[in-house]
Amino acid sequence: MRYSFLILFVILIFSNISIGQNIVISGIILSSDDHKPMPWAHLKLKNQNTGTISNAEGLFSLSVPKKLLQDSLEVDYMGFKTYTEKLENLLGKNNLTILLEPDMISLSEVVITAQKGNVIKILYNALKKIPENYHSTPRNLKAFYREVSRLDFNEVSSKNIEIALGNGYKLAEAYIDIYKPGYDGKNNKEEVKLIKGRIVDPKEFNKNTDTLINYVLTSFNMEGGPLYTLEYDLDNFTDFSFLRHPKKYNYDLKEVTRMNGRDIYVIQFDQKPEIKKCLSQGTIYIETESLAITSIVFRKSKKNAQKLEKHSFFGVDLRMKDWLGQMEYQQTPKGWVLKHIKVDMIVNIHTEGISKPITWLLGKEGKLMRNLKLDADFKQILELSVSEISEKTQRFDKKERFTKKDQIKEEMKNYDAEFWKNYNIILPERDIQ
Repeated sequence: MRYSFLILFVILIFSNISIGQNIVISGIILSSDDHKPMPWAHLKLKNQNTGTISNAEGLFSLSVPKKLLQDSLEVDYMGFKTYTEKLENLLGKNNLTILLEPDMISLSEVVITAQKGNVIKILYNALKKIPENYHSTPRNLKAFYREVSRLDFNEVSSKNIEIALGNGYKLAEAYIDIYKPGYDGKNNKEEVKLIKGRIVDPKEFNKNTDTLINYVLTSFNMEGGPLYTLEYDLDNFTDFSFLRHPKKYNYDLKEVTRMNGRDIYVIQFDQKPEIKKCLSQGTIYIETESLAITSIVFRKSKKNAQKLEKHSFFGVDLRMKDWLGQMEYQQTPKGWVLKHIKVDMIVNIHTEGISKPITWLLGKEGKLMRNLKLDADFKQILELSVSEISEKTQRFDKKERFTKKDQIKEEMKNYDAEFWKNYNIILPERDIQ
C-alpha cells in the first residue's frame, strides 16, 4: 500500500505530469541562503484566482489547466521576495526546485522604535478596518481540507492483554465548495458543499499497530470538520482574545518585514504574568499601509501552563496539552480573502482504569479497557487551503450543505494518490504516507 503510493509521490515531485486537460507542476521550495524548506508558501497563478500552498516540508503540487499555460507562477513567503516565472518555462523540468531570496527592509530602528508605542492603536485600527480591507460581498471558494488524527502511547499496560507502545493514524480528506459571506461584521455563517471526499480506514492504515490504538482512534474524536476549521477565520473566531481583549496581553513590535513587495508589521504578543488563566502567545502580521491583517500564528502560552483545564469522566482524565493556530490571507483586486487555516491540538489522555459500568456497556471492546493503565497523546491536525476564488456566488440547497454533524463517509482501504488528480491539494507529509 505505502510503497505504491510512495513511488507515485516521487514521480509527481520530480516531474511535470499531464493529466487530462491539466498540467501538474511539482517540486520543493527552499530558502536561497540556507536551502531550508519553506513550509506553507503561497503559490498562485499571476492572473488567475487559482493556487495552492506548500506542505510543512516545502513540497508542492500545482494542477494547471492547459489553457492557462501562458500565465506565470508566483510564490510568496513572509520576509522573502516574490518568485515569478512563466509556466511554459517550468514545463519538462525534472527535480524542480524554487529558491526564494530574502527581502530586506530599509526602515531604520528609529522608525520602528517610534511605532512601538502605537502597537495597541495599530491593532485597534486593524480590527476597525476589517470590513474595508476584506471582501465585503459574498464569494465562493474552492478548498482542500485534511484532518489527521495521531495517537502516541507514552505508557500503557493491562492485566487482560499484552499491549505494545506505538502510534497510529486516522485520515480524512475532502475538496469542498464554500459559500463565504462578506467580512461585514454581521457574523453571517459559511455554507459548505462536499465535492469529493474520503477517509482511510484506520485498521488498514495502521496494519502493524495494536488493536487498542485503532479502537481509540476510531472512538475518540475532538471537534473537527471544515465548518469547525472555518471558525478560526477572522470574521468568526470570537476567541481571538489577543485582538479583542488587549489588556490581558503584552505586545511588542519586533520588526517590519516584507511580503509580495509590501511592508508588514511583525507584532509579537504573550499574556501578562498576572493573568491566572493559560491563554496564548504568538505573532500578528499587519500590512503597514492598509493595516490589513495578513497572517496570525498563535499557540499555548508557556505562562500558567499548569492551569490548563482538566476534564474527568468515568475514570479518564483529559487535559489540553498544547494548541497551535495559523491563519493566512491573500490579496485580490476586491479585497483580502482567506488563504489557509491550520489548527493543531494535543490532548493528553490518562487513566488508571476505566469505570466498570462503561467497560460493560462497551461489550467485547470493553474487556480491553478493564484494569487499563494508559497515558497517551491524541494529536489532531485540521488544515484547509483555498485553491480557487470565484467571483460568481452560489448558495447551496439545504440538502447539499455539509453540517458540523456530517462525516466524510467514503472509506478507502489504501491511500490512493490518484484520488486527487486534477485537484490542487496540500501534499501529505512523509510520516502519513
